Amino acid sequence: MSTHQPTQTPTKIIRPRQPGRPTKRTNETLRILFEAAAIGAPIKACCAAAGVSTDAFNAWRDADPDLQKQFDEARERGRVQALSALQRAQKDDWRAAAEWLRCAFPADYRAKVENLQAVQINQNSRPVITAEILKEIQERRKEAFATLGRTPPG
Repeated sequence: MSTHQPTQTPTKIIRPRQPGRPTKRTNETLRILFEAAAIGAPIKACCAAAGVSTDAFNAWRDADPDLQKQFDEARERGRVQALSALQRAQKDDWRAAAEWLRCAFPADYRAKVENLQAVQINQNSRPVITAEILKEIQERRKEAFATLGRTPPG
């Protein structure tokens, strides 16, 4: 009688497959996202071009901080290309590049808005004129009628 016990083969740990469909986060999907970012597309449009939801993209960024860095680098490459195009096009027509910059990076390239305190737009989209401006308009109106030798109606 043998006291020999059979040798045990090491057991391989098999991780169960995660339920659900396979991830859309592939090299091809990321390439499309970054290309869209490089041409100045908003995140929603980048995601649509790559066939992923913005929620999925945001989850990827939360799980992998390097992804946001790569996305930002792609956008900056696009900005540098547009600035180069603007510089080259100054002799001919720079407006297309300038418009692209205003759309892609509004905080950096938006048009400056001058004093908007005199006229404001309310919820009904009707202009609201301050008392000071109204008085100035009425005085100019009187002067215009006086120049014509007439009295204003009303």
